[in-house]
Amino acid sequence: MRKTKFAVEIGCSDGRCRVPAMEWAQQHLGVEFVDGLNLPGIVRHIAENIEPRVTVVREDLTFLVNGHSVDHVFIFDHSQCLGNPVPNPTHLKQIAKAVRRIASWRIARNVHGVWYSPQGLTGKGPWRSTPVSFAALFDDMPIPARVA
Repeated sequence: MRKTKFAVEIGCSDGRCRVPAMEWAQQHLGVEFVDGLNLPGIVRHIAENIEPRVTVVREDLTFLVNGHSVDHVFIFDHSQCLGNPVPNPTHLKQIAKAVRRIASWRIARNVHGVWYSPQGLTGKGPWRSTPVSFAALFDDMPIPARVA
C-alpha cells in the first residue's frame, strides 16, 4: 500500500477530540496530516442518513479525498457528546452504521471507525487521551475501490 500524507476524519466538533484524532491517525494510518469534517452530532446524522447534512458530508468528503489523494477516512466518535447525548453503546452502533454508509459511497479505499471514550463504556472517570480503535470490527466489510 502506498503511503499518503493525508487522512480524513469525520467526527464531532468537540475540541477535546482534535489532538486524539490526529494522534490516532498518525499512529495507526501512518499519515502526517488529518483533514477534518467536524460538526456536532455528525456521526448520528450519517448513521441515520439525515439530510441535508449527509449530502454535504459526501460532497465535502469527495472534495478532500480527491484533492489530497486520501486513502483513509475514519469516523471518530466520543463519549460525553453534546451534539448526540446518547448512551455509549448507541454511539458504537452509530459508528458501525456510519462506516458502512461511507464505505458504500465508494469514495475512499479504507474507512475506519474509532471510538474515543476516556472513561470506558461506563462513561465514568477522568478525561484522558487514549482513543480505542474499533476498526477491527469492520475488517470483514469489503473495501471499495475509489471512484475516479
